[in-house]
Amino acid sequence: MAHTKDLADVAAKAETDLLRLSGLLHTKEPKKLKELVDGVINTINQLKKGERSLFGVPSGFTKIDRITGGFKKGELTVIAARPGQGKTALSLQIAKNAADRKYPVAIFSFEMGEDEEAMRFLSGVSGYTNLELITGKCDINHLLKTSKSLSDLGIYIDDTSSMSPLDLRAKTRRMILKHDVKMIIVDYLQLMSGIGQNREQEIASITRGLKAIAKDLDIPVICLSQLNRLAESRSNKEPHLSDLRESGAIEQDSDRVILIYRPEYYKIESINLNGEEIDTKGLIIINLAKNRNGCTGELVLHHNESMTVIYEKS
Repeated sequence: MAHTKDLADVAAKAETDLLRLSGLLHTKEPKKLKELVDGVINTINQLKKGERSLFGVPSGFTKIDRITGGFKKGELTVIAARPGQGKTALSLQIAKNAADRKYPVAIFSFEMGEDEEAMRFLSGVSGYTNLELITGKCDINHLLKTSKSLSDLGIYIDDTSSMSPLDLRAKTRRMILKHDVKMIIVDYLQLMSGIGQNREQEIASITRGLKAIAKDLDIPVICLSQLNRLAESRSNKEPHLSDLRESGAIEQDSDRVILIYRPEYYKIESINLNGEEIDTKGLIIINLAKNRNGCTGELVLHHNESMTVIYEKS
């Protein structure tokens, strides 16, 4: 057992050295402020010239990217919701949107299998519901034709049932080396394994580990999280930051927290948002509840009936 662990440590060190030599590992050597400021100004200049559209990896949603500037290197974003609200659907849509824009994404799915993930992507491009696909009530030629749009996407799925932050770090390093991955998505936090004498300490060790991955590998990390049941006891069912399940460390360690909910799911027919009464059919409320380097606020997205496509209306 000890011999196996030694080999694993040697392999991990070798991968780290390769990343450092290739410039893909964020070094921890101090940098002079002028060097950092010059780098930021250069990025701003690229934005002004239209050479790049955002500071970070785009979500593909104009309303979100306008507030966040994209998912930036070194940042941990948490997308949190109660079950059935669409957090996985939103994360998969973000992955597809980013990959469409040539930003490869790795998805670590601890809950759904790789075939189920592929089915969701196929449903999104074909227009068939998941039920129609799994029962064969679809046209194969149409599937073959529409699935071509997925063929060249840089989306890589790992459906290992559970991982520790150390396992995730090692796999992310490999993804960066092999596929030049620019962002990872973790679905979801509570299914990871951590260290601690109780569940709160365990979750805290996981969030610290995820933030460390983002900073040390210089890559944006999006992690999905469950909320506790308190939101469902409120009349409007709207989630709050205090509903983050099992540990305050989730809010503390994250750079950004996005809370989502679907009023329609709770039989709420209309809501008042920014002074306007809105029909809730097909509506997803995106609450940017924490944004370390920007403003917060609510915005709306929409979804198709099977929740495999999320989009924004102009």
